[in-house]
Amino acid sequence: MMKILLAFILILALFFIVVMVIDCNRFVIREYRCEDKRLKKPLKIVQLSDLHNKSFLLWQPLSRGIQI
Repeated sequence: MMKILLAFILILALFFIVVMVIDCNRFVIREYRCEDKRLKKPLKIVQLSDLHNKSFLLWQPLSRGIQI
C-alpha cells in the first residue's frame, strides 16, 4: 500500500512539474474590446507583463500578437 501511495505522489508531482514548466514558457495573447463614444478614433493599447526576463523572440515572435 505504501508503494502505491508513493508512486501516486511521485506521478502527481511529476505532472505538476511538467505543467509548471510548460506554463512558464508560453506567451498568451488576450484581446479585449471596449467601446466608448467619447473616443473619436480607434485606440489600441499593448501591455506586456510578467515576462520574468524571458526571451520569446527565438521561438514565438511577439509581433504575431501586435498588429499596428
